Amino acid sequence: MSQRILVPSLIVLGLWTFIAFSSALSNGFVNWDDPHYLELNPAAQHLDLVGIFTDEVAANYQPLSVLTLAVEHRLFGMDPFVFHLGNVLLHVANTVLVALLVLRLLPGRLVVALVTAALFGLHPLHVESVAWISERKDVLSVFLSLGSLLAYVSYVDGGGRRPYALALAAFALALLAKPMAVTLPVVLLGIDWLRRRGLGRRVWIEKAPFFAGSLLAGVANLRIQSPDTPHNLEIYGLGWLERAWMGVEGIAFYVAKAMWPVRLSAVYDIDQVRVGALEWTLALAAAGFVAALLVRAAALRRAAVFGLAFFAITIALVLKVVPFGSYSLYNDRYMYLPSVGLFLVVALAFADAARWRPALRIGAAVVGGLALVALSVASYERCRVWRSSETLWSDALAVQPGATTALNNLGRYRLDAGDLEAAEALFERAVASRPESPDPHYNLAILYARRGDRAAAERAYERALELHPGSAPWRMEVARFYASGGDFARAVKHYEAVVELLPDSPEVRHNLGDLYMRLGQTGRARAAYEEALRLAPDLGPTHAALGRLHLQQGDERRALAAFERARAAGTQVDEDLLRRLRARHPNVSPSDSPPRSAGGGV
Repeated sequence: MSQRILVPSLIVLGLWTFIAFSSALSNGFVNWDDPHYLELNPAAQHLDLVGIFTDEVAANYQPLSVLTLAVEHRLFGMDPFVFHLGNVLLHVANTVLVALLVLRLLPGRLVVALVTAALFGLHPLHVESVAWISERKDVLSVFLSLGSLLAYVSYVDGGGRRPYALALAAFALALLAKPMAVTLPVVLLGIDWLRRRGLGRRVWIEKAPFFAGSLLAGVANLRIQSPDTPHNLEIYGLGWLERAWMGVEGIAFYVAKAMWPVRLSAVYDIDQVRVGALEWTLALAAAGFVAALLVRAAALRRAAVFGLAFFAITIALVLKVVPFGSYSLYNDRYMYLPSVGLFLVVALAFADAARWRPALRIGAAVVGGLALVALSVASYERCRVWRSSETLWSDALAVQPGATTALNNLGRYRLDAGDLEAAEALFERAVASRPESPDPHYNLAILYARRGDRAAAERAYERALELHPGSAPWRMEVARFYASGGDFARAVKHYEAVVELLPDSPEVRHNLGDLYMRLGQTGRARAAYEEALRLAPDLGPTHAALGRLHLQQGDERRALAAFERARAAGTQVDEDLLRRLRARHPNVSPSDSPPRSAGGGV
């Protein structure tokens, strides 16, 4: 096949990939992380760069991915079509980059490059990464990772500082998009091996900045994703040997799904998923297939070994040998980049068919073409599963009826839709499936509160906090629940716990001050308000609250100064009261009521 048809081939492949995933464009948001990345994320809503680059989202630090979503939100609002279009276009771009990367790694192997890219672009195992808005981090990180690899190959082949700098910069951005890029430096060593560069001193010096970035991102990500109640997650209770075997099973699972992508699911619950005879049969068949390729195709052997190493390196950290995450043992999205290595081996085997007799070559081409058509149809249909929370979690439960995450999230969807009876049944199934999971208890509490059963709601809230004591949002919700029932003492207890969890939050201090006021503890209320103002001197509502407290205590001068500061900060103040206080104290200025540190007295 002539190099002259490369561009037309890539255009056709890009259009085919876009069509295969186009059904995702009509999807909406789902209640799995999407609200945290957009609707409930003030930094994304207001394109707050400081917040985007300092805040975690859904126990992840991926500021570059959040930034792209924030920019799209600023330009187009909360239209899900825009976010889905961004993901699909990035996937199309990644498909083209895969072809270009393979072609640069294996010059002259255009068929290998196109087959690898076609498998990558059309495979339904990648639907989760593309059709889920929150997985912008996946498609963006892989886009930058592939760009880094391409730049590095240019550096290895031609030298020069510019491609090296581009490779390093793209790698750093990939880490900011999603930390799964931490394995890329080892892939670079694989490229050195493929190019027969050896592992001399220069090679290691070149990789030092890459490994330093990986180490920093890896340590930070493990800290962020480490749960505060690991005893509630099965994987943290397993020994090293058990997790090592689980990693072996994970390889078999992912290889089997790549070969036969049926019964895909958004979650593979650790208590529900099994690596059975089908998975082992497919995995062993794949191993035999690769072994045969390595024996008979000496010219392709080095490239095939590189493909296997690429897969092993990039999948290694998500096999749960090093524990992280929650109840989902495997995830389709984890195969987004690693699958490139497997598909490269398949493409090499397809290229090896060129040595067969003409009839066999034609047969292989026909079978391969039909397989690609089948994969694209499966991807198109799979994208429809992500249309809404209802379709997503109903599909997951069809695969694993006892999956706690699916039961809880479908129940939450029903709860938000007002179907309390259906939601309660789903939450109770989730509790029965995994009693130590805090989420269904918390959602049952919300349901009972809406129904007006305060006693049941109280029991469910306290059980949820017993299982997940480190959740500040939950404690604030429980505090509001008690405050709404007039039990301010218990509300204070929970807000004081929130202060321990979020010591630098002025809003938390302000709300605690309001609760102290309800209890008549004006001294503690004043200390809480002043601590809030120490953390945020221009917090208008807190100045207003402090003004009312001063007025209650008869200190009109300090009350006036506080009201003036509240007004200057944009908070509405009683203008009649302000005029009366100004008339009695004409020489008072806002600076007469500076915020004072509470000195840790709250």
